[in-house]
Amino acid sequence: MPTALSTIAIAAAQAATYQPLIIAAITLPGGAVIRLSTHPLNTTEGGAAYGGNSYLGRMESLEIEQIASQSEAGIDIVPQVRLRASDPDAYLYQTYERNAAAGYGISGATMTLTLIFHDVVSNTYSSDSRVIFVGLCDKPGLDEAHLTVGARAKTALLRTLLPQVQMQQRCPHLNPTTTAQRATADDEDSPFYGCGEIRDLATAPPCKYTKATCTKLNNRAGLEYVTPGNGSYRSYTSGKRFDAKSIGNEARYGDPIPIAFGKLWVEPATSVLADGNYTRGEAILCWGDINDINKVVINDTELGAATDMNGTPVGGFDKAFRWHIINRGDRVGSPNLDLPWNGNGDPYGSMACILWVVTNTVAPAEQMPRLRVLMQGVKVRVYTDTVTYSRTFSANPVWVIYDILIRCGYSYADVDIQSAIDCAAFYAVTLSYLDADSVTQYRPRGEVALEIKERRTAAEIVRGIRQACGLIIDPCTTTGKL
Repeated sequence: MPTALSTIAIAAAQAATYQPLIIAAITLPGGAVIRLSTHPLNTTEGGAAYGGNSYLGRMESLEIEQIASQSEAGIDIVPQVRLRASDPDAYLYQTYERNAAAGYGISGATMTLTLIFHDVVSNTYSSDSRVIFVGLCDKPGLDEAHLTVGARAKTALLRTLLPQVQMQQRCPHLNPTTTAQRATADDEDSPFYGCGEIRDLATAPPCKYTKATCTKLNNRAGLEYVTPGNGSYRSYTSGKRFDAKSIGNEARYGDPIPIAFGKLWVEPATSVLADGNYTRGEAILCWGDINDINKVVINDTELGAATDMNGTPVGGFDKAFRWHIINRGDRVGSPNLDLPWNGNGDPYGSMACILWVVTNTVAPAEQMPRLRVLMQGVKVRVYTDTVTYSRTFSANPVWVIYDILIRCGYSYADVDIQSAIDCAAFYAVTLSYLDADSVTQYRPRGEVALEIKERRTAAEIVRGIRQACGLIIDPCTTTGKL
């Protein structure tokens, strides 16, 4: 006889033990919850409720895909499951799938699978439980006697491509179209934060994602402006007249807008306008608020900074070899005031963008110049305790991975913040090493320098960071959080 049922660990270690059960809770978008088990955990069918909730004994089978260490999904979790429930009377189908008027519908619901142990004689349960799966449900299948529900892990990193935003005329920001949505548009965790429209619908009607209908023009992230290429200019050196030449946005539409983490060199896409004396252009560095720009180099010529990162003019630069910040990546941008844009260009909301200017001897009009920028990438959330955080620059792999997860649809409520803080502290420890000249240098144990320029799955990106840094990411067995 096994000892009295207490915890899962004690029960699992015994040669003769109690009944292990996996119970399912499917939380529908309308708020209703379907609770299922292989055994009737309810008083109506002669059992006992678990955790104050009744579970119908209709679960006939549960197929759970195997977990793989360092899996292609990027996170060591159960990737998908398939639950088959007995439903000969169509009760589940009619009550939860067909009852649309009540806000039901299984597609998009959240399925949570939990492991417990059950003493069938005394109708008691283990004192603890373990969450083994949290996922989103697909549309259910129905036959004469069964309701079948498939679910994929909530991360879905294999189905999410980064970067998510591409260069296009249509603004990618979601416009809030209801009063409830506009009440959240100033919350940085809201999907409407980029747009930021909080005024009432009468004052600021919903837009059609064009510049003509936009009510927050400086937040706009659509690229409509075409760099002017008409007119002719006289050369200061030869006295000859030259026609202006422009390579505008048309050549770049459809390209992803990169995401950059850590300190690194990038070679951004750029528009080009060349006259008889100067070549200049606007270059999008990445999507999001960056921390700093250290160097800007055109065709191996380093340029001087004409502004600081906030756009405030600074002195000590050569006007013929300079760069300006247009927007550092804030959601509120501002059009380029330099010639020939004169404030008529795109504001580049939520994009880090610069203007560069050189003489045409450095960047001739006949060829696209090579632009390189050394910068410190996007700011990420860094927590000091479970509720206190700042959005700041960090190359720590833990905070970079969590930023990527948030871009893939996770929320910070899905993250075990204390575990992240502890892990980030491990990678922040400074280590010493000898460089090529036998000089002692110091670096953190783990750093990320990453530009995501071509679209690829988030799983591939997360897996690459994990393998480089030796990270293990899996869900907490009691809360399901990462």
